[in-house]
Amino acid sequence: MDKAVNIRDILKRVYKRRKFIMTSVLIVTIVTAIVSLLFPNYYESKTTFYAASTDIAKPEFLFGESNRDMEFYGTGEDIDRLFTVAQSRQMYRFLIDSFDLRERYKITSDKPRARERLYEKVDDYYKVTKTKFDAIELSFEDKDAEFAALVANAAREKLDQLLIEIIRRKQINQSRTLSRSLESNRNTLRSIVDTINDLRAKYNIIDHQLQSEMLATMITETEASLTRESAKLDALKGTSVKRDTIEFIRANVKGLETALKQLTESDSLGQGRVSSFNMGRMKVEELEGRFYAARINIAKDMERLKKINSLIDAELSFIHLIESAQVPLIKSRPKRSLYVITAFLISLFMSVVFVLIQHSFQTFDWKSITDDRTA
Repeated sequence: MDKAVNIRDILKRVYKRRKFIMTSVLIVTIVTAIVSLLFPNYYESKTTFYAASTDIAKPEFLFGESNRDMEFYGTGEDIDRLFTVAQSRQMYRFLIDSFDLRERYKITSDKPRARERLYEKVDDYYKVTKTKFDAIELSFEDKDAEFAALVANAAREKLDQLLIEIIRRKQINQSRTLSRSLESNRNTLRSIVDTINDLRAKYNIIDHQLQSEMLATMITETEASLTRESAKLDALKGTSVKRDTIEFIRANVKGLETALKQLTESDSLGQGRVSSFNMGRMKVEELEGRFYAARINIAKDMERLKKINSLIDAELSFIHLIESAQVPLIKSRPKRSLYVITAFLISLFMSVVFVLIQHSFQTFDWKSITDDRTA
């Protein structure tokens, strides 16, 4: 019951001072409305796009050499890289220098603190966010609607250029690395060719495969002739054949034995024909294997270098544009109606509180406090 009476008293007090409350609220609301009209209008222009995948700049994807399909839209690292570049000091410096934002924001000093204030000022108007559909939204806000659209589009184009430059630097480094590898392989190839030529001259090797076949044939034929002549010599021993004939056959056998020995055996210096040839042939074959491997590496490096150089000269874009920034027709701020409504509610609340506090002070028994102190 006391609570109902107290609420009734509060309502009565508020109603009794309604003119004061209404006057206060009206004054605050009118002043807020007038002050809000003094605030300049700001216009926000937005451009929307998606990040592109770096797969579009990789030779293995463009020339069908990858084991997976190429991604066109970037995710993860591609989006993180885009945000990092978009919010970098390099981008801010571009906006400041290209559109003379020092003069526009009245911060012309070159002192570190002034430059930092300038960056913070740009950061207030330049925003890069991600939408709920994972698109990138770049916006710029300014008092001039056309200027806002101009800066937003220029920032998007600069962002794409900076992303391209990052990939270009990687491609140029790859090209230089491949060029060095290519030159090293060419030097190796020249060294191998020179060594092969020296070995061919030293061991009298022209075509080791053909010569191997010829030597094998010579050995086989010599061994067959030696067997035949030896058998003939054995058969003629103890017969009435003339001695000159037997000596002639014996000489043939000896000559064939010497020829076979020269072909199949080596002397103390290892200068036998076959052994010398085989030694040289093994060295030549080993070097020829290295020669062909070096040629394959050179061919691969040349092909990859050609592809990378073609990408360096190609036109790339790491942004899939959805919508360019347009000149905004409606201001983004200030929200004058919101200011007025907020001021109205706050002033109403504060006026009621003031009336109640004033009434409490008027009805408070101050004498009881004094009596308590003297007691």
